[in-house]
Amino acid sequence: MKNYQIEKGLGSKTDPELISGLMRDLKLPAQEVKTLLDYVTDGIKKNLEINGVVNIRKFGRFYICKRKRARFKNFKGVTVEIPISYSVKFKASSTLRSMVNRSLVVNKGKALRDKSRI
Repeated sequence: MKNYQIEKGLGSKTDPELISGLMRDLKLPAQEVKTLLDYVTDGIKKNLEINGVVNIRKFGRFYICKRKRARFKNFKGVTVEIPISYSVKFKASSTLRSMVNRSLVVNKGKALRDKSRI
């Protein structure tokens, strides 16, 4: 497994940045990397739709969570009802959490200070 360092100003990755980084690391053409990335994300989506959960070893778990119906009064005093809905949540594996914590300790939280959001 490749050891990635948190660099100053790294920020979040967009698709083109992620594809170019994987092209460089895997030494594959852009179209193959894009196809591979699409295959993985589509697989996660399909498995969530069918099973409601996707476990990726040493990375984490995606799962569907049900939100309850809610009622509240808005500032005008009108009762508003929010219907039942579903959302996708992610729980990082202990391996991923410990890797992130180690890298932040080594860099003394530099990545957190350099970013405006996390």
